[in-house]
Amino acid sequence: MRDGNPGASNLWRVMGWRYGAAGLFLDYLKGFMPLYFILQSGNFTGVEMAFLSAAPVLGHAFSPFMKFSGGKSIAVTFGVWSAMTTWVVPTIMGGVFALFSIYRYLRKKGPAAPEEDAFRVLWGMLAVLFYIFWVADWVLLLLWILIAGILSYTHRKEVAALEKSIPYEN
Repeated sequence: MRDGNPGASNLWRVMGWRYGAAGLFLDYLKGFMPLYFILQSGNFTGVEMAFLSAAPVLGHAFSPFMKFSGGKSIAVTFGVWSAMTTWVVPTIMGGVFALFSIYRYLRKKGPAAPEEDAFRVLWGMLAVLFYIFWVADWVLLLLWILIAGILSYTHRKEVAALEKSIPYEN
């Protein structure tokens, strides 16, 4: 495993695309399905909905079944945002991911390093923030803050390594 975390990306690398795709789909559903049914019930709104929406991401990143460690929570995040924004936010994040992948391909580089994956995730979340300001939805803003905090934490080692690799001039 590249970074030692459980999750679809490492499952894909270790066991192949069939297991990886299944893991990706199940992680996605872990974020999507509970929120879909909660939203359909109409019993929760506002702040409650933001915290309920962040729960699957938090649970994946800090699983009590794995001594409070876990995966990076990307697929779960896509599921949560799919339920909350009917595919708008996953399309934005997926577009950012695709642009970074095309750029890598054109530069003819090998597989992305973990630091580059973290960079792509954080840029994707920044693009989502612009969308949230555009629609002016404070519940989505609160959800963004919660998820951005979790993703920043789960990618902290890669971000630190990326910062060390940037040359600074004094």
